Amino acid sequence: MTTPEPTPPVTDPAAPGATTAPVPAAPPVGSGLSIAGIVLAVLLPLIGLIVSIVALVRAKAVGGTPRLLAVIGIAIAVLVMIIQAVIAILVIVPLFTAAQQQALSAKFCADVANGGQELISEPVQLAAAYAVGGAAGEPADDAALLRERADGLDALTGAAPEGSRAAFDTATADARTLADAIEQGDASAAASAYVASMTTAVETYDTDCRPVG
Repeated sequence: MTTPEPTPPVTDPAAPGATTAPVPAAPPVGSGLSIAGIVLAVLLPLIGLIVSIVALVRAKAVGGTPRLLAVIGIAIAVLVMIIQAVIAILVIVPLFTAAQQQALSAKFCADVANGGQELISEPVQLAAAYAVGGAAGEPADDAALLRERADGLDALTGAAPEGSRAAFDTATADARTLADAIEQGDASAAASAYVASMTTAVETYDTDCRPVG
């Protein structure tokens, strides 16, 4: 007759000296959304800001780590957006301004080439006659023509490259001075000054507009 094996005693977990396996701690409720907000705050700051704000609202009842992570996500998103704005101001805006100025300069060069020559050639011929002590026509008509052509050039040179704009501004100012001198009957010196300044303006125009053409 066989003797049955004894049954091992059952240990009561509540008994003194009893051991139990450690239970892993569950992640804080709401941490996943807060962490997602931090990641998105770096990659897509606007979306990360929205997600972090939602996580912060949900974490108010929980507190602790989820709420702290949500606040960090909001701070990172705001910081990244400020950095992006500064980059836009320092880099993108000047590039856009330069491109806009280049387009305006190209238009100026084309306008002068296509129709602006008469604003230059006729006044120069008139001034050349006065420079040698003669007259191209009636003084009042000549003075009016010079002022009219100077106004026309002013309308064109507003979009000119910097060098051409400065040179043409000097030439149109000399044209108005010449108009006044013609009306006063002593135009020789003013005419010579105008011819010289307009020659410089045309040379500057050729230099500025050659790459554009």
